[in-house]
Amino acid sequence: MELEERGFVIGVAIDEVKEEEAQEMEEAEAADKPKGAQRFKVTYQYVIPGALSGAGGGSSQAGGVKSEAVFNITSVGDTIDSISTELATRTSRTPYFEHLQMVIISEDVAKSELGFANVIDFFMRDQEMRRSIKVLIAKGEAKKVLEVKPPSEKLPVMYIRSITENTEKTARMLPASRLGDTEEHLLRSESFVIQQVKGLKQEVKVSGSAVFQGSKNNLIGFLDEEETEGLNFITDEIRHGIIKIKLQDNLVVFDIHSMKNKIKAEVKSNNKIKFTIFVDTEGSVGESFERLDFLNPNIQANLELKIGEEIERLMKATIKKVQQEYKKDVLGLGAYLRGNHYDTWKQVKADWDSGDNYFAKSEIKIETKVKIRRAGNVNKTEKRKGE
Repeated sequence: MELEERGFVIGVAIDEVKEEEAQEMEEAEAADKPKGAQRFKVTYQYVIPGALSGAGGGSSQAGGVKSEAVFNITSVGDTIDSISTELATRTSRTPYFEHLQMVIISEDVAKSELGFANVIDFFMRDQEMRRSIKVLIAKGEAKKVLEVKPPSEKLPVMYIRSITENTEKTARMLPASRLGDTEEHLLRSESFVIQQVKGLKQEVKVSGSAVFQGSKNNLIGFLDEEETEGLNFITDEIRHGIIKIKLQDNLVVFDIHSMKNKIKAEVKSNNKIKFTIFVDTEGSVGESFERLDFLNPNIQANLELKIGEEIERLMKATIKKVQQEYKKDVLGLGAYLRGNHYDTWKQVKADWDSGDNYFAKSEIKIETKVKIRRAGNVNKTEKRKGE
């Protein structure tokens, strides 16, 4: 096929269709809809190659006329495959998915026991799809995420993709969720988390995480930013971030430079497996409103202790949420048992986070160790005695 005849799709948003919406958009097709069948509203973001040559934001000037670099087209159907095929009746360029960057799925579709798995199934079967495609869960309508118009970028999808990869800057964002990884979680029927996104008018926010239960492969809830940060400490996914603490009623900011963790398990009883998670963190004082001599060993030791207590608080809040409220193992403890205590895992895997739910019965302890490598010297500190 000639390059000029291809329709390059770089983003797909999938929403659940309401009955009245289906009748309004495709009245004839909606009339034949089987009762109770799920329907999808799929939005495709196409690139307009000719509009990419200009500099600047999301549009370019051609002959004095402002043109967008992308356009979105929405269609409704019972299956993703039939919707993609139907696009050939509405666009001059047939959809081409080998440059697809991300799939955004609304929380309504993700909460459906069959909807989420069926969507992932289509993208894994299609020969044009890549396993590295990003998967995100939209808080609200997924279509709105593709409709953002960032002033600094021509392609909204590329702007969103760049944000999903900013884990080197913040600890409150999950590592990017790949299509191939999501399929593996579904095949193993294990609980997992996916990045959460929310679309605004000119920007999006990628933070927090969507929690999926492995027994039914559907969305059961969300973790907020702090709980996601605690999760990243538990799963050893911290690349950079900050910890804020109060020291004598003033804020001190600890910049995380490196982190590593280790898990140990005591498996004497299946009904009371005991885990200990050791977290070792190093960093520097990035900002301080409290004027103290951080080179003083006693002051530094006290600060390290308080930072460790804050990290422990974040981790315990996450553990409480997933162990007591959701009762689903998104902490990777089941994977640890499978790799290090396989005999025990064979006994508990069928009821690990469902049925008897050995995960919810487990005891999880936290031990932290913090080391300040650099205290900084910009803010004036108190004078030492004798100076």
